Amino acid sequence: MPRLFSTVIAAALLAGCTSAQQLFVERGVFSAQSAKDAEGRVLKATVCAMSIGAYHRINTEREREALDVLCGGDEGGS
Repeated sequence: MPRLFSTVIAAALLAGCTSAQQLFVERGVFSAQSAKDAEGRVLKATVCAMSIGAYHRINTEREREALDVLCGGDEGGS
């Protein structure tokens, strides 16, 4: 509910902006999204680069299953 409220408020505020102001806000949002997407790719690559030994030593079975889904391992072959 709070997210919906903030979205409605943001839409109302943007409705009063000039097109130049809206463009500035859209570029800022796009830039933030791009940065977060890049961060997500790096974090995934870091997790998926874990050594096989570490994978088996420090993770529970549930964590291993989650890593398999995230990193594309164990596709039902064994």
